[in-house]
Amino acid sequence: MQTWIVWTIEPVTDTALRQFAEQEGGYWNDVIGGEAVIRRGDMSVFIAAAMTDDETNVMPEDVDRAAATMTRVPASMVSITFRSSEESSEVAEAIALRMINRWGGFLDRNTPDRWDEFASD
Repeated sequence: MQTWIVWTIEPVTDTALRQFAEQEGGYWNDVIGGEAVIRRGDMSVFIAAAMTDDETNVMPEDVDRAAATMTRVPASMVSITFRSSEESSEVAEAIALRMINRWGGFLDRNTPDRWDEFASD
């Protein structure tokens, strides 16, 4: 499994994420604290959101680095978890881009040089 993060400008609540999932043909799963599930064929993408001031789920140093990249403090951190395959990453990227179009922000693909990548864009 692989996890990417979308840092958003606008806050992403569970209600907003649920609506997003339903618009994408997915559903809300309350079993593990709440997450959106979007399926494309045999691929599933699991999405959860947290406000950036939620230190239980979000590391303050990651918020600081995202804020430096965005030149503003992000409102939310949205995690997108999927199987590590080219097809799954294409689905995850398409979903992430639709989130960015809706809530603003940027995609952190969670690679070792991830912060340098965004600084050079």
